[in-house]
Amino acid sequence: MSEPNTAVAGGTGNGSADVPALHLKNLVKHYATRRGTVRSVDGVDLTIRKGEILGLVGESGSGKSTLGKLAVALAEPTSGSVVIDGTDVSRLSGRELRRRRKSFNIVFQDPGSSLNPRMTVGEAVAEPLRIHRIVERRGEARKVAEILDTVGLRPEIADRYVHMLSGGQRQRVSLARALAPEPTLLVADEPTSALDVSVQASVLNLIADLQHDLGFACLFISHDLAAVEYLADRVAVMYLGRVVEVADAESLFTRPLHPYSEILLKAAPLPDPDAQRTRERIVLGGDLPSPLNPPAGCRFHPRCPIAVDRCRTEEPELREIVRPGGATSSFACHLVDDQGVRPPLIADMPSG
Repeated sequence: MSEPNTAVAGGTGNGSADVPALHLKNLVKHYATRRGTVRSVDGVDLTIRKGEILGLVGESGSGKSTLGKLAVALAEPTSGSVVIDGTDVSRLSGRELRRRRKSFNIVFQDPGSSLNPRMTVGEAVAEPLRIHRIVERRGEARKVAEILDTVGLRPEIADRYVHMLSGGQRQRVSLARALAPEPTLLVADEPTSALDVSVQASVLNLIADLQHDLGFACLFISHDLAAVEYLADRVAVMYLGRVVEVADAESLFTRPLHPYSEILLKAAPLPDPDAQRTRERIVLGGDLPSPLNPPAGCRFHPRCPIAVDRCRTEEPELREIVRPGGATSSFACHLVDDQGVRPPLIADMPSG
C-alpha cells in the first residue's frame, strides 16, 4: 500500500480525496493485569480509503473489537496514532474530540445493550442531532422520520421503546443513530452476529445500500467470511494483535497468501452442501496463544503446518507485492516470496 497522507496532531484535516478516511499507524493497546500485560493490539498499520469498506477478520481474541474501539476513540492507545480524515484524534483534547465525534461512529454487536432502554426510538436517534446541533428542535421530528425511513423503518416506530422491537429493528435503529450525524467513518463490530439467520441478509443489504448512497468509509468486523466477501472492497486478517495480511477481497478469497488466511477460508462452511462434502478441509489445530505471552518469532508458527526454524525466531514484517493485474497485497510471512508463492499447506495440523 502507498503511504497515506497524515496531518499534524490536532489538525483539522483537509478533506482531500487522497487523505484516507482512517489511518492507524503503529497502533498499540496493552492492558495491565495482575498476571501481566495483555498485548491486545500490538503494532497495527492499516488504512481505509474514503468510501471504502474494509473487512476485518480473525478468531475471537485476535484483537478485532479492541481495534474497532481504538479506531473511533472509545479506547486510548498505548502508543501509535489514529488519524481520521487527516486529523490525529488520538492526540486531541477532550473538548476537541467531542467536537469531532460526529465524523465517526460505531455500531455494536448487541443493539439491545447499546441502546438506552429508557429512551424511545425517536429520542435515541435525535440525541446525536442535539449533541452536535445538527437541526433545530422544531425540525427534529421531521429529521428523525427521514433517518428512520433511510434504514427502512416507519415513522411511527419513533414512539416505541427498544424492548418492543425485534432484533432486526433494533439493529436498524442502531444504524440510524450512528448515521444521524452523517459520519465519514463507520465501524460495524459484528453487526449481524446477534441476529437470526433470516434477518442477517436484510441487514447486510441495508449496510451495503447505505454505504453506497451515503459514501461513508466502513470498518466491517466479522467472523462471517461470507458476509465479508459480500460487503468488503478489501480485507485485513488479524492474528493475536497483529495484521498478517491485507488484500482486495477477490484476491484474498481466491488466493490468500498467509497460511492463517488460507486456513480460515478452508475452515469456513460453504453454502452448497455438495461442495462442502467434497472440498479440501484443513482444520486449525491448537488454541490461540495467550496475548499475555505471545510466541517469539511469527506468532502463528506454533499452529502453522509449514513453519520452519526462521518462523520460530524472527518476526516477519508486513511486506507488499503487486499481484498480476495490478492489485497490491500485504502479508507477514517468511515463506511467501516476492511473486506471492509459498509452499502449499498440508492436511496434518499441529495439535497445539
